[in-house]
Amino acid sequence: GTQEQTIISGDRLYNWDELQEAGSKFTISKSVSEAKEVLLDKLWDLEENGATALGPALQLSIAIAGSKPGSQVILCTDGLANIGLGSLEGKETQYTP
Repeated sequence: GTQEQTIISGDRLYNWDELQEAGSKFTISKSVSEAKEVLLDKLWDLEENGATALGPALQLSIAIAGSKPGSQVILCTDGLANIGLGSLEGKETQYTP
């Protein structure tokens, strides 16, 4: 939560290799306990708006976590994956009750 923000958009949301490369450029310099306050601030600052690029977010998160043994990815979402890799756009009735 302390590194410079990187925005991934457009066609890059559909490109596995580019997502993997972008994620591998990040480094984990602090443990969750060391960055707790910054992470909580970022979490509470989240607002819903627009599309949910859930697949690309998971790909980046896994690439980032993969650089530090024992890391985990926790998924929190308020929406259906509807853009990028893994998009369920137009398939909502197949995957929701």
